[in-house]
Amino acid sequence: MQYQKLFIGGNWQAPSSDRQLEVENPANREITGHCPEAVEDDVDAAVAAAQGALKAPDWAALAPAQRADLIDALGASIKARAKDLANCAVQEIGAPISFSMGQVAMARMTLKFFAQQARELISKNSARVFLVRCWCVKNLLASLLQSCHITALCLRGCLKLGLRLQAVARLF
Repeated sequence: MQYQKLFIGGNWQAPSSDRQLEVENPANREITGHCPEAVEDDVDAAVAAAQGALKAPDWAALAPAQRADLIDALGASIKARAKDLANCAVQEIGAPISFSMGQVAMARMTLKFFAQQARELISKNSARVFLVRCWCVKNLLASLLQSCHITALCLRGCLKLGLRLQAVARLF
């Protein structure tokens, strides 16, 4: 694995510095690749690109079912490249291939879950309601509140998580 550029905003871009990182397999200490070291300017550019993508009219205008279709397409791409992705994890973190294949499968299952959740997004009395199951995380809530104009959340699951999500929602 040899990368000379960073993937930011849907494009491969030259990094802000010439510094490179070695990718070392911790299982055998072998150097398996090199990649640019992202510095503060690169991180700022990536964050700005991600925030811009959520606000982009072409994404914001998509219906939940259309978003779900895109998430499903990403899951299909991961499935098609499962062995490559797992082998990459083996080289980068020294994990056994069986563990890495499980991690790839978990990524696909997570995408499938969120695609299904997007399909369950419904409008009722002009308020969008999203069912948040108990393992939902803060970043998902932030994305939903910012990009879907959600005005109500119906929480299912543990009370502790519901109270935590309610506290996070107040920040927005």
